[in-house]
Amino acid sequence: MSITVEQILLKDIMRSSKILAGSRGLSKEIKKISFIDGPIDVKDKDTQILSRNSFYISSLYFTKNDTAYLKFLVQTLMETESSGLGIFDHFIKEIPVEVEEMANRNGYPIIMINSDIPYNEIIVALTEEVLAEQQHTVNNIIIDSILHSNNTYSEKRMINLINKSFKENIVTVYFSGNRKYSKSYYKLALRISMKKEYSLFPYLKGIFIFMSFNDAVDMDSEVNKTIELVSEFYSNLRAGISNMHSGYNMFKQCISEAMLAQDLSDTLGKEVSRYDDLGVYKILLNMAMTDTAIDFKEEFFAPLKKHDEINSLNLVNAARIFVKNEGNYRKTAEDMFLHENSVRYRMKLIQELTNLEGRKVSFYEQLSLAVRIMEITQ
Repeated sequence: MSITVEQILLKDIMRSSKILAGSRGLSKEIKKISFIDGPIDVKDKDTQILSRNSFYISSLYFTKNDTAYLKFLVQTLMETESSGLGIFDHFIKEIPVEVEEMANRNGYPIIMINSDIPYNEIIVALTEEVLAEQQHTVNNIIIDSILHSNNTYSEKRMINLINKSFKENIVTVYFSGNRKYSKSYYKLALRISMKKEYSLFPYLKGIFIFMSFNDAVDMDSEVNKTIELVSEFYSNLRAGISNMHSGYNMFKQCISEAMLAQDLSDTLGKEVSRYDDLGVYKILLNMAMTDTAIDFKEEFFAPLKKHDEINSLNLVNAARIFVKNEGNYRKTAEDMFLHENSVRYRMKLIQELTNLEGRKVSFYEQLSLAVRIMEITQ
């Protein structure tokens, strides 16, 4: 996976830049940032001087007032399948119409960059972004290899690529967060790196924190401190925490548990979910999207929704709150600002509508299951 021209334009340092031509090509991938500091020759197309997927930056002082050469240059860059051209506006304020039209026809991005920004700052910032994206791809490969490997030796090698200093006992936190190596990410990474047996590791659309311990004495306290630390840098936290496991062979289990718990946090809008507390959700998260589960949910709630359309009792919401409060009538009444008898009336009505009257245990089992599937699939 590589970063695109469109993505680098979102960087703070590029905010004042202007797209001159080739906006159709903003999805072009960038694998390298290069600087052109002098004229190029046609033979450069066949050398390492010009390369595919490079984004070129230049002041183009050597093309000033030479439309023919600028056209040749852009044509050459397009033929070598480069990603685009960024021009500092010190010597050139606009490009000739024929160059603009050629770039538009071919979807080749040409960007005007504010020359008040030092060349080296632009190149360093964009190069860091490209390298970070490439590192994220490597991270994905490492985690995927661990998750899908059946070879203990291979798993251990991949785990050592994350951190060679891991202790025997591992707990994993996975949270949704900006993986684009923002200031928040780097600040958090710096704090996490203060403990050599911890690692921060971006993966997919989230970030792992792997924590290791010699023993489990202070494990809960350390996990809570880590969650508090993450909250300092990432608002609207949605995190999952694995159980503690011992040994390299259980690392895969740690990853899976943390991701499953994080998925529930996302689904239910909870700040933190611990795998140990998932209960029935451990099963439901894996089967809630099946046709059988969806059909069960729809069949259960269909008569309630139909009743709600012509009445104001809001039975679906009452069912959800009743399950959230584990069948406690008093707490449900408080949450709904109703008298307890009003809640009992609603539950009795739901039993009648679902043909479960007189079957108290079966009613709550089916109600709870339907509500939890609804929470996961809504």
